Amino acid sequence: MRESYPGSVGIGAYALTQSGSYNVGIGYQAGYSPSVYGAYNILIGYQASVSDIGAENQVAIGKGVTCTANNTTVIGNTDIILDAAGDITL
Repeated sequence: MRESYPGSVGIGAYALTQSGSYNVGIGYQAGYSPSVYGAYNILIGYQASVSDIGAENQVAIGKGVTCTANNTTVIGNTDIILDAAGDITL
């Protein structure tokens, strides 16, 4: 574990290798491409990434997951199938 830039934490090889503030990257190459220069992003999973280098407040969870815009959350990729009993309300 390392504190890579002000308030940012990267865990895993090549996680959060560029500047940015208050970002969290967990997993191999989390936040690696595009490089994260923005702030307040959470990237968890192999190659989890943001929409662009100035991204803010994006949460990407899962293998190869990429957020599409600021202030969004993406959980899982196209390989994930939701199987739930009962109703789901978002």
